[in-house]
Amino acid sequence: MQESKQFLKENNFLPRISFKKTPVVVCKLINEKRDTIKTDDGPIDGMKYLVEENGEKKTFFTASLSLIQQLSDMDPGDIVTIKMSSIKGENGFRSVFNVVKTGNFHGPNE
Repeated sequence: MQESKQFLKENNFLPRISFKKTPVVVCKLINEKRDTIKTDDGPIDGMKYLVEENGEKKTFFTASLSLIQQLSDMDPGDIVTIKMSSIKGENGFRSVFNVVKTGNFHGPNE
């Protein structure tokens, strides 16, 4: 639906990455900011990341301290592979993340 795509583009809406739908994502890190999302259980504080995946700018939000900690060691321009896995624990399944830096790109002037 071309009109819908144009509407989203005109309103600066960026697609979101879902690790549940795509558990392995290769992307270039662009920017980060603190953010809060509203849920039925109340607000959740975390980080929102702006990335580039396959030449397209996208975002994702996470409250995972493990993922935030791993990404905190990276720099803008770094290309990373983020892999989400589910591990069964005493209280059910939980998501764990593994981040590997696979390269970087800082542009021709950097």
